[in-house]
Amino acid sequence: MSLLLHSEPFSPDGNLSAEGFENLLGTPSLDLLAILVREAVQNSCDATRSDAKKAEVRIRIRSLTSEQRLYLKERVFQHLPDEDTARQNLSEVLLGGDDLKVLEIADYGTTGLAGPTRADVPLADNENPDFVNFFRNIGAARDVEGGGGTYGYGKATLYRASSAHTILVDTRTTDAGTPTRRFMAAQMGRAVSGRTTGRHWWGVGANDGLTVEPLTGEAASECAKELGMPERPDNRAGLGTTVMILAPHLPADGDMVVGALTEYLLWNFWPRMMQTTPAGKKLSALVARDGETWQPVPNPEEFAPLDLLCHAMNATRGTEADETDVFTKKKSIRSFRPARVLGTLAISSGRAAMRKWLLPPRSDSDNEGEEQLQSIIPTRLRHVALMRPAQLVVRYEVGKELADHSQEWGGVFMCSEDIDIEGAFARSEPPAHDDWQPESLPAKSYERRFVNLALKRIRDAIAGEDETTETAPAEEVPLAIPATAMGRLLPGAQGDGGGRGSGGGGGGSGGSRRPFSQPRPVRLFADPDGQAVAEFEFDLHADGRSRNLEAVPRVVIDGSAQDPDEATGYPQVREWLAPDGSSLSGIGVVAHLEGRWVVRVTIPGDVAVGLRIREPRSVVD
Repeated sequence: MSLLLHSEPFSPDGNLSAEGFENLLGTPSLDLLAILVREAVQNSCDATRSDAKKAEVRIRIRSLTSEQRLYLKERVFQHLPDEDTARQNLSEVLLGGDDLKVLEIADYGTTGLAGPTRADVPLADNENPDFVNFFRNIGAARDVEGGGGTYGYGKATLYRASSAHTILVDTRTTDAGTPTRRFMAAQMGRAVSGRTTGRHWWGVGANDGLTVEPLTGEAASECAKELGMPERPDNRAGLGTTVMILAPHLPADGDMVVGALTEYLLWNFWPRMMQTTPAGKKLSALVARDGETWQPVPNPEEFAPLDLLCHAMNATRGTEADETDVFTKKKSIRSFRPARVLGTLAISSGRAAMRKWLLPPRSDSDNEGEEQLQSIIPTRLRHVALMRPAQLVVRYEVGKELADHSQEWGGVFMCSEDIDIEGAFARSEPPAHDDWQPESLPAKSYERRFVNLALKRIRDAIAGEDETTETAPAEEVPLAIPATAMGRLLPGAQGDGGGRGSGGGGGGSGGSRRPFSQPRPVRLFADPDGQAVAEFEFDLHADGRSRNLEAVPRVVIDGSAQDPDEATGYPQVREWLAPDGSSLSGIGVVAHLEGRWVVRVTIPGDVAVGLRIREPRSVVD
């Protein structure tokens, strides 16, 4: 028996047309195949079963045999839409003389498209509405805590990737807890005013005649088998979904496309493919073409330059291993008003490793308009992968290359798991989930501030990555802040903060001359252990007698000095240097030598510090 066609009619309340649905894709910055891989595999990751150690994704490009093509024409698409565009698109690929290719994306270890098959059927307790969200609803809300996003954008990508705007879906899943197999086809065409929306489905007739239902059970299994779709065991190992994209738009043929698919999987999903990825978030991927055997995607730890990113990722996970040839530093990215940890930034640097190119590498000499499939792997890594706790790469922030061309670096920023902070980053993402756009969040909100601050501090951090690879990257200590800028932030600073000021006294209370000048910032430096230290100087007029002096460090946030707390960290007075060069320790000293004194203060985290000098019971600001 052939499948029946149902074309969605407009309801009295209106519907979103097929064109409106596909316009969800907008004008993305990535090429269509790259977006397809990102969106489809991201949905597979979100659908990983709670009892599965990992999800597995298989992507294959193949040509249909003459028997499969005939089955497609006579059994699946015997009935074509009345609407001209949809009918013509399908007719061209079904009746055309060209080789008919399909692109299949199959996942295992996932829940499949579970739940009711109609949007007007209520959900059972704890049931997922995945089938109706995938086939019926448009732009369904994010239903996986910490997941990738909505169905709407990913679905639009699947249809747009087909020259016939048509997909066929085979899923082994559950319905109200009962195992089931489902097969259904769908197409996006054009709306016909007052009649149909341009959305079309092929299945079996519903009892009320209002729509079509998916083919189920043995009939669904037989249909998938006749079309040569990947096998699905009749047990929990077979749970998952296969999407077949009919007549896909491909940028090249053969090995080039397989190479591109492999790179897209690696570049976007390496955090999920690592050996240290926790169970439940792990992903394995395989690719193939036509009758060739499935080829596993390489381990990212063994695929340069992703190995450096893996080192950084392990640092954020607390699983980094001792490596003599890789230097890794990690720090928290913070907001101080309010005091919150926004996430963790880890950066690894090492010798630039030889690449195993799957596609021709990009070159500065390439012609802009040249149509050529090229590698997305950078020739020299200088990227920070931005991600949320779902451990899916949102995008890469690009920094400076190292001065030593034999070296490269890569990093990871993972935002906090705190619900309000992770939610702020999630809500700043556009439909493609390929960016963080704080301007899309409410003005003057903490959400916008969190995302803005994180991006600013990440960019500030990687601005100095070309300093050296032998010591900590410059951003790991506040030495990356120019002395002039530091001077402007320090309370009571004189001049430009970059050199030694002339000093001076000034009037004290009651008109008496103060015995010491305001402290002036002199320089920033790192001690042999990498600890950042700020140096201040002041002039003492002892008048022939000893003075009890105390040094009180402050922290500077948004240009104003305040007392330190646990969120900012506590600066410590490390050393006093007297005019004769002698060294004293402690918060307070007994000073009797006139002249220029120096106080050295440690800098916690990435805050600026200031200093007050006072005599007990007499504070000088």
